[in-house]
Amino acid sequence: MTNICTVLTGTKYSVDDVNKLYHSLQKHTTKQFNYYCYTDHTGFDDGVKVIPITKKDKKLQWYKLDYFKKDIIDGEDIVLMDIDQVIIRNCDFIFDTINNNEFRGTHRFWWRWREDKENKKLALSGSIYKFKNGEHQYIVDEFEKDIDYWQEYFIKNGTTSGPVNGEQHFVQKMLEDNKTKTSMFPEKHIVKWHENDFYIQTCIEHDYKKWSGNSYLLDEDWHKDVKVIHYAGN
Repeated sequence: MTNICTVLTGTKYSVDDVNKLYHSLQKHTTKQFNYYCYTDHTGFDDGVKVIPITKKDKKLQWYKLDYFKKDIIDGEDIVLMDIDQVIIRNCDFIFDTINNNEFRGTHRFWWRWREDKENKKLALSGSIYKFKNGEHQYIVDEFEKDIDYWQEYFIKNGTTSGPVNGEQHFVQKMLEDNKTKTSMFPEKHIVKWHENDFYIQTCIEHDYKKWSGNSYLLDEDWHKDVKVIHYAGN
């Protein structure tokens, strides 16, 4: 059975965000799944399996890397999701089979305008990752060799901005350094909504149309191919 895995720590997001994603998944998939939250919060709805954060050694979203440790959950397939997302249509594609030693990522078109100029082989978003349990533990092992260094690395070199950021860039670097086979979820199914920055939203809508052939909105509703909306930056 597929394991949908999330993280909630800090104050930007809430238990309600975790519950909302859970229920939108329940509504819009025909597949069975376990739903986990790695957290220092309480009060989740029934069906949310809580993994307590007991070792306070990372900042915010960097705790996502702990899911690369084989012993954090049972089961084979892991889908690691940011909680500022909502499923609006059938999302069975998330449950499609991946091969051993494959890593599946998301939203390549989001970052091409920023990262392709650096000749990256990938343009990875941290929104949804899919991988086999324990197969990429080298990612978290390398990170934990010097947590403070890596948490600041991509801010200090100008790849991203602070105060806390860089997790997706670190994962991307580890995939590249280890020559990991990487695939992407279909770009047409997942969109980003950045309500508070018109310029960024315009850029990503332009790239979405360029790479998927679709516009976000159609007849005052989301395009029929849109299945997941990531409300990042809000």
